[in-house]
Amino acid sequence: PTTQAPVDAAVETEETTEAAPTTVPLVGGPVLAVKIDHVDAAYPRFGIGSADVVYVDEVEYGLTRVVAIFSSTLPETVGPVRSARPNDPVILANYGDSVPLAFAGSSRQTKSYLAKGSQINVESGPAFYRDSSRYAPHNLLADPAELLETAGGSEPPKDVGFRFGDPA
Repeated sequence: PTTQAPVDAAVETEETTEAAPTTVPLVGGPVLAVKIDHVDAAYPRFGIGSADVVYVDEVEYGLTRVVAIFSSTLPETVGPVRSARPNDPVILANYGDSVPLAFAGSSRQTKSYLAKGSQINVESGPAFYRDSSRYAPHNLLADPAELLETAGGSEPPKDVGFRFGDPA
């Protein structure tokens, strides 16, 4: 069954009546995107619980990676950080023109997609460090505040269109 969330108000348009949002997410601080590993060997992952939005992205051989979008809260640590993928610039364009994307390397094909995107690529610098208690490649972690600093900052998120109503 399909249910519709209650609405507080309505916005009239020529074609339809649309529910007015009661909460618009991503009105926090600057946006940061981090490519995080999503395989069993990568657990426990760090910082993903603080993400405002999480995209699960199938990569190759049925494996997945996560693009975690942070805006309202920055965790102390994120990771394990993994490689960028060709669709990352398309995802990030929804959030703004200068969104930092933290990742660890990319294929030659992906580099061409990244070069066409408007995101700020952050794939090296003092924000990244290895956790010696974990095995590579699942041991690369990062400090989100330092990632933003390395990128030269970010911008507040654009309205990506998500709307949430009061479930009461």
